[in-house]
Amino acid sequence: MLWLQFIGACLIIVVAGSKLVYHAHRFAEEKGWGDVWIGFTLLAVATSLPEVFTSTCSVALVKVPDLALGNILGSIAFNLFIIAILDVVQGKGPLLKETDTGLILCGGISIILSSLIIAGISAHIPFTIAGIGPLSIIIVLVYLLGARLVFRSQKKAVSSVRTNSPIESFLKYLVCAFFIFGASIWLVHIAEGIANQTGWGKTFIGVIFLGIATSLPEMTTSISAVRRGAFDMAIANILGSNMFNVLIVPMSDAFLPDAGILSVVSVNHILTALLGILMTAIVIVGIIYRSRKSFLRLGLDAIGMVIIYIVGSYLLFHMG
Repeated sequence: MLWLQFIGACLIIVVAGSKLVYHAHRFAEEKGWGDVWIGFTLLAVATSLPEVFTSTCSVALVKVPDLALGNILGSIAFNLFIIAILDVVQGKGPLLKETDTGLILCGGISIILSSLIIAGISAHIPFTIAGIGPLSIIIVLVYLLGARLVFRSQKKAVSSVRTNSPIESFLKYLVCAFFIFGASIWLVHIAEGIANQTGWGKTFIGVIFLGIATSLPEMTTSISAVRRGAFDMAIANILGSNMFNVLIVPMSDAFLPDAGILSVVSVNHILTALLGILMTAIVIVGIIYRSRKSFLRLGLDAIGMVIIYIVGSYLLFHMG
């Protein structure tokens, strides 16, 4: 029954996530926003809602911070794995050779944010400032600075043309978000039950099962964007989501006022963060180098990310 419930919650997230993305895209078009900015803002925030709700509920409701951080870092790694899936969907050589070099900025900021998570886990700082860990405060500042830099670099792509009133699209966007919220809370309880029933570690469950389940909206959205030829939007959605996912760490701190989440989780999460950093570095190299070589419809950069993800998942399973 737990596995059936897990599949049911995932289906709700997929359906609500795809509808939410559709209405977010409509809203952005009605506001006159460009492709990369849509991907980085509305799509990235919208498709990150499952991670937000699932991770904060893991801390607030079931008191399992390892599930929360595992979900955040697992989603980051799986989001990057989605690029390999997009290569297969596109089928015309490596996808990254077709993307805007401005997306390198998003990748670089994402690496900095993930590195701050590693620093927080390693330092194990046992106090908070106004209920938030010191590293979490730095994460918020870096995210805000990074978002401003991305906006400044992409504002030329924003259109001044506006169409219909965006109110109806925004209300539908909120309704879909409500369904994602409910399914995400349900998913946390299911994941904890699976961890207890199988004896698998909560780090592994958070990284693999929750990480993949809550990344389903990113996958649905990005595949849809690639099929429309909107390659920049697809990659901006993935990298923007990864940046926003790190911002969930200080959100989770609010439910651990005496000790930030990074000071109480397993050091095993450092490996997952490193996986995300390595995979993001490959994305940056792929965008800069623009290799045209592919094998089995996968670019060399995508093959590298697949290998890193599989090997990292195997190591995490044995670490528990």
